[in-house]
Amino acid sequence: MIATEVGRIRARRRSESSTSICLNPIHGAAALLLGVLVAAALRNILFKINPLGPTVYFVLAGLLTVVAAASYFVPARRATLVDPVQALRAE
Repeated sequence: MIATEVGRIRARRRSESSTSICLNPIHGAAALLLGVLVAAALRNILFKINPLGPTVYFVLAGLLTVVAAASYFVPARRATLVDPVQALRAE
């Protein structure tokens, strides 16, 4: 019975990861296309900055990476400050 459950879990994880692997490049290409379209629309607002330049994309990617790291780090840091005994008693 346990082997059947393990096999079922592995099969589900394989199908989910293959779906994710297939969809990530598609989502990335769609995001890049959307970024180019928005940059072209904002060309009149941005002064002396090429919105399609690689510098803008690298700065934006860095900014999004910092925000994503903070969104993971802050809750994890708060969770480590909680006493495990109190957390178990609360449940």
